[in-house]
Amino acid sequence: MALSEANSIKVCQILGITTAQLEFQLDWIGARFTAAVQAAVEDQIDLWDAGAGTDTTSLYPTESNRGVKTDAYAVRKDIQRNIAVLLQLEGYGYGSAMRLDRG
Repeated sequence: MALSEANSIKVCQILGITTAQLEFQLDWIGARFTAAVQAAVEDQIDLWDAGAGTDTTSLYPTESNRGVKTDAYAVRKDIQRNIAVLLQLEGYGYGSAMRLDRG
């Protein structure tokens, strides 16, 4: 399985990585990059393209909303994290401080 050139470029833009880094990662993943993983990545791209998280309205704590603050860009951060997890990008802000050497 492989991402189309357009989707590869979109993933690079979303994650802020180069195409060389993405190609290296896809080569490293190899057979673990299945059709299901590809479909999940493409679903995340579709959400991003649909404008998820682009609402620029934020609610700030007041007496009327009892301290709720809504981060309009949290959805975009989730999409970035989801793609990074699907592509097994270590250290892309999803929890692990351990780094594995790729001999």
